[in-house]
Amino acid sequence: MSKKPKTVILHVLNCNGVLLTVPRGEYAKTEFLTRKKRALPNGFDEAVVKFETELAALTGGEPLTPETWGGKGRLRLQANLKAAAAVLMTFGVSEFPVPEDQEARARALAGQGEPASA
Repeated sequence: MSKKPKTVILHVLNCNGVLLTVPRGEYAKTEFLTRKKRALPNGFDEAVVKFETELAALTGGEPLTPETWGGKGRLRLQANLKAAAAVLMTFGVSEFPVPEDQEARARALAGQGEPASA
């Protein structure tokens, strides 16, 4: 009898065509650990700023591409970006830059309603 390969459910964030995947178990843990932060009025903004910070650390301010994602010595930066992506995904975001409709839903989840005017 052969063993069937284990199916792993992934949550995905599309960042400029690069798919950042987070396994279901890690996503569930992140969702549990950030549940109070998601209820804060500025929780979504903090998650976006953290993701942008980690993205800039990995790419040097350039857009994320398959070429900037790979490479030796970048595992820690990649892990930090995936962790920030997992937090962003707990707000219901599946793309970065965040589309307006997803941003509106995320802000509603965070209790902000309409985005503040700049």
